[in-house]
Amino acid sequence: LEQQRANGTFQGAASVRSHSLATLALCELYGMTRDKKLLIAPAQKAVNHLVSAQGKDGGWGIQIKEASTTTETAWALQALHAARLCGDLIVPDESFRSASKFLDSTSTEGASFGERNREKPTPEATAAGLLARIIADKCPADDKRLAAGVEYLMKTRLPKADQLDYSYHYNSSWVQFHRGGLDWHRWNMGQNGRKGVRDVTIESQNSGPGGTSGSWDADKTSLGTATGRIGCTALGILTLQVYYRHAGSAEPLK
Repeated sequence: LEQQRANGTFQGAASVRSHSLATLALCELYGMTRDKKLLIAPAQKAVNHLVSAQGKDGGWGIQIKEASTTTETAWALQALHAARLCGDLIVPDESFRSASKFLDSTSTEGASFGERNREKPTPEATAAGLLARIIADKCPADDKRLAAGVEYLMKTRLPKADQLDYSYHYNSSWVQFHRGGLDWHRWNMGQNGRKGVRDVTIESQNSGPGGTSGSWDADKTSLGTATGRIGCTALGILTLQVYYRHAGSAEPLK
């Protein structure tokens, strides 16, 4: 709160993603504590700035006025979703509708995603795009686009200890859990001797003596480089908590 400026931005949050993450944390804190005196005004200011940063195409870019990407849009929508769940923070419905149109432009038949319009789909962008689609469209678990997207993820990139990407693991875990069924169990628990995301995440956590015990080392992705040990530790924890934090296939998204 001491880092927040009058316009809702945060000192040190140099990118839209950084602001999205700070807004997400602030909205979840308010949602858990309901401390209106301390938190509701700062949370609303953060949300307002994030809404104002939305591009004309409905997405968000790395910086304001930069070309929108699927991944940055997914982070922004997570923050707005957390705000929406609070019930008394104002989040325009139009932000979600516009984001859905942007996602249409970066997806192939709504299933796999590239980062920008007409770019080749990747597992990383697809996991982010499907998560964003779940939020923007309140996608049910049996949505055909979601089913096709999960099939793409299961065929193209499964969790591996030598290919750590905590952002991808988190996004895909939320999507897979929301979808449910056998694919979720294969993703989380593994199959035929292959470890799932749960064990890959737990086994990559630092243990033993030393100041890094209990943390996760930064992975080699752009997010890992930008956020370091703290960011990757947060994502490791969030991945392991996905079934406690989010609605699964038996529960509709609120």
